[in-house]
Amino acid sequence: MLLAAGPGCCCSAKSSVRLRRYPEPSRASLLRIAASSSSFLQRHQEAWRWGMGRKIKGASIGAAVGLGVALVGVPVGILALGFTATGIAAGSVAAKMMSAAAIANGGGVAAGSIVAVLQSAGAAGLSLGAKIGLGSVFGSLGATAGAWWPKGSSTNNTS
Repeated sequence: MLLAAGPGCCCSAKSSVRLRRYPEPSRASLLRIAASSSSFLQRHQEAWRWGMGRKIKGASIGAAVGLGVALVGVPVGILALGFTATGIAAGSVAAKMMSAAAIANGGGVAAGSIVAVLQSAGAAGLSLGAKIGLGSVFGSLGATAGAWWPKGSSTNNTS
C-alpha cells in the first residue's frame, strides 16, 4: 500500500499528519507501463545516436575547415591585401591603409598598429602563437557551425 501526505500536512509540532491511501498498481499495469516506456526509450536513444553522430561528423568537418582557414586562408588574405615579404605593394589596399595611418600619426606608422602588425605578418609570416590563437578561434567557430549546419530536409514536400 502506498502512503502520501495529504493537504493538511505541515511541519508544526501541534498538527498531525494525514496520510492518503492509494491502491497498489496491478502487475499487468506495471508491465504495460514498462513495455511502453522501454520502446519509447529505444526510439529516443536511436534518434539521439543518429542525431549526435551527424553533429559530431559536422563538427569534425567544420573544425578542419576552420583550421584550414586559419593556417592557409589568413596568410593568403594578408598577401592579397598587399602586405608582401618584400614590403607593401604599390597601389594595393595595404598602401592605402599605410597612407591613412601615416597621415593620422603625422608622417609615421605607429608601432603595434594594425598596419604594422599586418606588415610584420606579411614579411615574416605568422608566429607560432598567432597560428595557435587563430587555429583555436577558427577551429572552434568551424566546429560550432558544422555541428549546427542543416543536414538536409527531414520532411518530403510533395505538394
